[in-house]
Amino acid sequence: MKVAVLGSGQLARMMAMASKDLDIEVCFMAMEGEGTESVEGHGEIHVISAGTPAEALFEQLGKPDVITVEKEDVDTDLLRALQPFCQVHPNPDFIDITRHRNKEKRWLNSIGLATAQFEYCDDEASLREAVAKLGLPAFVKSCEQGYDGKNQWLLKAAGDVDQHLAAITRQPCVVEKAVNFSREISIIGIRDRSGKIAVYPAAENHHWQGTLLCSFAPAQNISPALQQQAHDAIEKVLQEGDYVGVVAMECFVTDDGLLVNELAPRVHNSGHWSMEGCDIDQFSAHLLAICGRFDGALGEVRDTAMINLLGVPAPAQFANAENWVVHMYDKAIRPRRKVGHMNLVHDSRTDIRAVVCTQLQEIYTDDNLPIEEIQTEYQE
Repeated sequence: MKVAVLGSGQLARMMAMASKDLDIEVCFMAMEGEGTESVEGHGEIHVISAGTPAEALFEQLGKPDVITVEKEDVDTDLLRALQPFCQVHPNPDFIDITRHRNKEKRWLNSIGLATAQFEYCDDEASLREAVAKLGLPAFVKSCEQGYDGKNQWLLKAAGDVDQHLAAITRQPCVVEKAVNFSREISIIGIRDRSGKIAVYPAAENHHWQGTLLCSFAPAQNISPALQQQAHDAIEKVLQEGDYVGVVAMECFVTDDGLLVNELAPRVHNSGHWSMEGCDIDQFSAHLLAICGRFDGALGEVRDTAMINLLGVPAPAQFANAENWVVHMYDKAIRPRRKVGHMNLVHDSRTDIRAVVCTQLQEIYTDDNLPIEEIQTEYQE
């Protein structure tokens, strides 16, 4: 079976690596100007010109059985044009919803899932009206192209509106009321072509300057009620979105339960722990699901921590370190860029936090690392 991946970054790379044990051939579609260093040597790379007819592209790709994506920022009209020729998962309509914050939040609310209170704004008047309605502090986030802390602004005082006004009003945004939450978790769900669903245990996530720094899975001390709420929520997303493949749901844990922060229609950074922490990792699960071969079983789950390598090379001290597995993406080092990650499988849920904090301080010298937050073992 052949799968073509639209995109050529590290997520496409890891899908290709997982495919080797599944008897699945993977190739890549890169738009003109898109970097391909992460996938070189892992399958055929096809550089796509805008306006290429869908049938010609399908032939160029070698008539794949399935087309999938590694990111939201893709040409969904192209995906729709390819649907008469082969399976396309996830469906382009869902991608259109989830890559636009206003559409995504309204869709989540329409299926009964709670989000932070929000308002849409696309000019100065609507921005000021939204801030007056929601109050401060508040976050302003661009509807599109907002990830890893980019195109996001925290408004603490009235003067912050004036300070960021020019940047904010250049693009449609949502204004979100600041949420009082105890921690952030993410849930990875899988649905196959027959409607079979499986859900990974929730991961506890810690961010640094807007970018995911580390995750612990399964998240510790989550009550059965919260676990069930998370499972029900991701199942509703999968079913209502007619979704096939892996989807990620990031949430805030509050005194009133979960608030959904955002969705990602793809394999996700906060699921990288599964590469060593689960018998069936998220990349294998995605490929099996879109190819109609997923049996719903994820296998054994092990206590795992994941550290992102952000703008730093592979740490030499971990090359042969016991229990640590380092994954690099063959990407040029740039400040804050995700160039790799490390997974630790540990037999002590108590000690794993201390080990991760020690290693973070060896990898990064920044005094602003959220070490105290990471050290805290949350209680529901």
